[in-house]
Amino acid sequence: MGNEKKMIVNAATCDVRGITEEVLQSYESICINAAAVISSSGAKALIDRSGNVTMNAAAVFVCEDETELSTINGKSEIGPENLPARKTVLVVNGTLTIRPCDPAALDNYVSVLINGRLLCPKSLSGFLARATVNGKAELYPDGAVILKKNTAIDRVFALRARDSLYWSPSLLFLDPTVDDGVLREKGACFEAEKVIIIESLVEKMIDLISEEADIVIVPDGTAFVNDDEKLTAGLVTRFGPKLYINGDLEVREGAGEALPKLEYVNVNGELKIDREWEEAFLALKPVYKELAVIDREKERKFDRVIADKISFKVDRSLLERNPGGILVSDCAAVKIAPEVPAELIEERLEIRDCASVSCTPEQESAVGLITEDCGEIRAGEPDKEDGGFLRTLKAVVNTRMVNAAEYRF
Repeated sequence: MGNEKKMIVNAATCDVRGITEEVLQSYESICINAAAVISSSGAKALIDRSGNVTMNAAAVFVCEDETELSTINGKSEIGPENLPARKTVLVVNGTLTIRPCDPAALDNYVSVLINGRLLCPKSLSGFLARATVNGKAELYPDGAVILKKNTAIDRVFALRARDSLYWSPSLLFLDPTVDDGVLREKGACFEAEKVIIIESLVEKMIDLISEEADIVIVPDGTAFVNDDEKLTAGLVTRFGPKLYINGDLEVREGAGEALPKLEYVNVNGELKIDREWEEAFLALKPVYKELAVIDREKERKFDRVIADKISFKVDRSLLERNPGGILVSDCAAVKIAPEVPAELIEERLEIRDCASVSCTPEQESAVGLITEDCGEIRAGEPDKEDGGFLRTLKAVVNTRMVNAAEYRF
């Protein structure tokens, strides 16, 4: 183990079942940062007794030593053909689809952690009781053909359809040329949490869609835009005058040319409008989930904006050269030089969306007033350069750092 005094493990999964008294005594402290930690009753007793192990984990599974650990990254499926023969803890970083099978066949999965999405047949809904899902769990009908989210049911889909129930979280019926007769003849029908359908297809298609679906009726010619957008002439030119925005929409500078061309807007998210465009845009009677009207005239103007840096230092001369103020945003680390007086910080500095801001104790209250959505404010005496470097170097030399997708003691 050398002269290492500390150990830090950063892993998607960490198996501590093999940890020993010798390993625990070799380190002053062991810190485990993992999505999932696999432990046993024996390992837990050792760790509790040592008192020098900290765990930051989304889930800790205590199981027997013979239990297998299976980690899957990405998209995967489990079903009758690939079920485990031994007791297993399953960790999935991605999307897991479970195919219909005998519920008893899943009993070898003693615990399941899914960091992502779980698709499970309704007949196996009891499986969710042993699964921890950091994401979304969705139940689909047994025997259904699973379609991608926001699948378009158009003329080509109808020609290729078969005698099946089709399922998806959301389906799009926006093609007026789709032939409902062809779908009926082939025996196709649909189940979804949400369906977006044009007016001319409602009466033709409604009986092919499950009653549980949330139906959103839009005008013929509506285009589906699957992203956050800003209203511009280019957006209308590309997609047309009728829009369903599956995200947020900003109506800001550049909206003046687009507004006269717009006929219909449905925003499945937040609608952000500059005050100057509020009356003209709301006259279109848009549909939206949330509305934010922004008064740009009242927003503070800055002489300079510093953004998207790993680190940035604010000193007195910078603030004195910019009487209109400085905005620092979206930086990992911001340091306020010790010589900057609190009054100058309040008058000329604003910090937004930064992970860490460091300052002196005398500056702390002023910094607290001018920061917004920052992770932490660290107030302390400034380190001398050499002393700070040596302390950092010593900490690095005496620490064993492990970065791995999966780590076993």
